[in-house]
Amino acid sequence: GPVAGGVVGGISDFIGAILFPIGPYFPGYTFTAVLIGVVYSLFLHKKQSMVRIVSSAVIVNVILSLLVNSAWIALTNGSNYFAIIITRTLQCTIMTVASIAVIYLISLELVPRLKLAISKSM
Repeated sequence: GPVAGGVVGGISDFIGAILFPIGPYFPGYTFTAVLIGVVYSLFLHKKQSMVRIVSSAVIVNVILSLLVNSAWIALTNGSNYFAIIITRTLQCTIMTVASIAVIYLISLELVPRLKLAISKSM
């Protein structure tokens, strides 16, 4: 669910920041990671459809990654926010398409197999 998704997102970001630091730790990135976990779990926890997959990928990659994380980058580096947006737009567009494809393939192949395995074990 959303709480578990947010907790996992936050913990994974914090562990990544500690194990592989790129600069000083900044909690804004962790906050965004929590929101990403919440968004994906809200949209995909119970049911995966193309509308849900596309909606979650667009929210995560455009709103959270492009807009919010660019604000954190501008804040921590003292860079121009709009210049960062321009330079990150192509990356976020590619990531949106890739996210949609990967989530779709996972929901098509992996989710049914997991449901079958769980039902057999009960």
